[in-house]
Amino acid sequence: MIQYLTNKKGKRTGVIIPIELWKVLKKDLKEESAEILSDPELIKAIRESEADIKAGRTTSLDILEKELGL
Repeated sequence: MIQYLTNKKGKRTGVIIPIELWKVLKKDLKEESAEILSDPELIKAIRESEADIKAGRTTSLDILEKELGL
């Protein structure tokens, strides 16, 4: 059973999950991270994307959807 923690205004601020689910999520994240880190092309693309963001070379989702006709 998943439970949410909320602040005084009712906004969700945290989550409590069963330990077994946490272990599965943690294992999956480790495996996925290892896969990403072992792919030099993907690491290069991530670094280039981060540089684009820092340089302001971004597009809003609204604009992108309009350009793609979505």
